[in-house]
Amino acid sequence: EGHVLTNAHVITDQRTGETIDEVIVKLADKREIIATIIGLDKATDVAVLQINAPNLPRISLSDSDQLRVGDIVFAAGNPLGVGLTVTMGIVSATGRTNLGILDEPGSYEHFIQTDAAINMGNSGGALLDSEGRLAGINTAIYSRTGGNIGIGFAIPINTVKGVMGMLIIGKTERGWFGAHASPITAEEALELNYPESERMLIKGVDKDSPAEQSGLQINDIITGFNKESITSLSIFRRKLLTLIPGQEIHLTIFRDGKTFEITSTLARKITAEESEAEPAS
Repeated sequence: EGHVLTNAHVITDQRTGETIDEVIVKLADKREIIATIIGLDKATDVAVLQINAPNLPRISLSDSDQLRVGDIVFAAGNPLGVGLTVTMGIVSATGRTNLGILDEPGSYEHFIQTDAAINMGNSGGALLDSEGRLAGINTAIYSRTGGNIGIGFAIPINTVKGVMGMLIIGKTERGWFGAHASPITAEEALELNYPESERMLIKGVDKDSPAEQSGLQINDIITGFNKESITSLSIFRRKLLTLIPGQEIHLTIFRDGKTFEITSTLARKITAEESEAEPAS
C-alpha cells in the first residue's frame, strides 16, 4: 500500500518542532516520489508516510522479541548524505530504557542496542536481521563527537507495528489506565508470597481511573494481559502503548496467594487545561 516507516524526528523541523511541509522519498532505483505524511508519534519517534507508484519494493517484518544478544544485524541508511549504505554488526543489548533519548512527555524508550555503524543520517533507516527482515528502525547514537563509536539504538519493530497501525487508521490518542507499577524485587516477592521476581508490582492507582474502577489495588501483581503472560513492566507498557480510549483489557492478577481476572475499559485522560476550563453556558 506504499506505506513507508521512518522516525518522527526525521520529518520534524528541529528549529521549530513543527512537521515539515514536504517529504520526498528516493528509492534505490533512483525514482523520487513526493510522500504524503500519514502521521507521526513523537512519544515513540515513529512516523508513517505513503507513496503512490508502481512496482514498489516491500520488506518482511521480523519478530523483534526473538532478537538475542550476539545476533547479526545490518543497518541501512544514508549516513552523512553519502548515499545508500549498509553496515554490519551484532545486537549488543535489548530492552534499553531510560536513556533520555526521547524528550517528549510520556515517551516510551525500549531500544535495541547495536554496534553496527550508525551515523548522522541513518535515522529512520532499517535495522535488518540476518534473513533480511525488518527488525527495527535506527533512531539514535551515543557519541561525544557526533560520529559512530559502536553504540547505536533502534526502535524494535514489534513496538513500531502497533504505532503504525494507530497512525494509519488515524487514532493517535492513547487509552489511559491509571496504574503505576515497578518491577517486583526478590524481597517484595517473598513478602507477598509470590514465587517469581520478574513481574510488575502495582505501587499506585489514580483516583477515578479505569484501574481503580476495575478493583486494582496497591501490591497487586500483574501476571497476564489479554491472556498473554506478562514478565516485565516494559512488555506491559508496550501492549498498552497502542490501545485507544474505549478498548477493553483483561488482566490476570495475583493477590493474597490467589490468582484471578479483572476487566477494565481504557479511558481518555483529561488534561490539566481541560479540568481547569469553565463549563460552557
